[in-house]
Amino acid sequence: MLKQIAQGEVWRLGADVPTLIASDHDLNFGGTVVPKGKHILLARMDSPGHWTLIVSAKTANEFQHDPSARLAEVPMQFQDAADSTELLTISLTEKQGEGVIDIAWGTSRLEAAFKPVE
Repeated sequence: MLKQIAQGEVWRLGADVPTLIASDHDLNFGGTVVPKGKHILLARMDSPGHWTLIVSAKTANEFQHDPSARLAEVPMQFQDAADSTELLTISLTEKQGEGVIDIAWGTSRLEAAFKPVE
């Protein structure tokens, strides 16, 4: 399913409304500090099998016209899974002391890590 997204297109994670990440602590996404608060999660396919998670202050449509809304970008790990997920599913998990955003849709799986700023 994720393979249907056009290369370079910024994609809203969520069906009708943006998906938010909310934190009462600053978060570190790949070396970039995102201030505490509520922020919008977006994704971009850079090339087949290579995705980027974008933490933004604005929605995907607004982001297209105002790239300064970008708070952080972090590469996502891509995998093809044996099982299929009919609905887009986003979950937060913990792995080796880091937070992990897991995205599943069809047989595609994307994963990006973040951690609290100490």
